[in-house]
Amino acid sequence: MMLNMLALLGVLLTALYFIGLAAVALAIPERAGRFLASFAETPIAHFVEMTLRLRSPS
Repeated sequence: MMLNMLALLGVLLTALYFIGLAAVALAIPERAGRFLASFAETPIAHFVEMTLRLRSPS
């Protein structure tokens, strides 16, 4: 039961994040564009970044 509640909380928080991102994109498109552009710009750079993050110690 507790695990189900934690899973539900994770899903709800993720949904709220995406709803907030959509609201910012509609209200302040320039800021949302800068935020989204700050991620890796090519697929190769994306995979290198993911690999480095997975291998780095927490």
